[in-house]
Amino acid sequence: MDRTFALFPKAQRWWSFADHGVLMDLMLRLQPKTVLEFGPGSSTLALVEGGAVSIDTCEDNPDWLAVYEERLAPRFWDILTLHAYTATDPLTIPAIDQRRYDFAFVDGPRLTHTRGREIQYALDRCAWVACHDALAPPIVAALDRARADGWQVEVIAYDRNPGEPNAIALIGPRP
Repeated sequence: MDRTFALFPKAQRWWSFADHGVLMDLMLRLQPKTVLEFGPGSSTLALVEGGAVSIDTCEDNPDWLAVYEERLAPRFWDILTLHAYTATDPLTIPAIDQRRYDFAFVDGPRLTHTRGREIQYALDRCAWVACHDALAPPIVAALDRARADGWQVEVIAYDRNPGEPNAIALIGPRP
């Protein structure tokens, strides 16, 4: 990919230039201003660079929350709020349960069994929801449930690294 990004200078094993580019393209296409994110990190940089003016980002791992409080919060304190949460069923995050958003991005470990809960939480509060690692079984199952509930689902396939297929799923608009 021959793109340059202002906030993401180095590709990582878990987040490549292709990942960043696909999320940036979605941000430019949908132009959301308020964003809910599960799994802060490199994806947060794409949300900022893509024009988000307010991001509530949620992390369930206390160690990673501390890392991103140090890496992201001081740099983007004016638009970014980090939230700790526990993966409960049903999922609840009291600080943001009543909020509504233009867009959500759900990321994190691709094989975790809690991703469906996070996707449902986002669908209940957002006009559009994008899910990273859309080829992973827990995400495919959540996408099937969203389709069954009448949501439109678009899977955007791309190569993360040469020969490593990946996809981001876009769910919306709200039925």
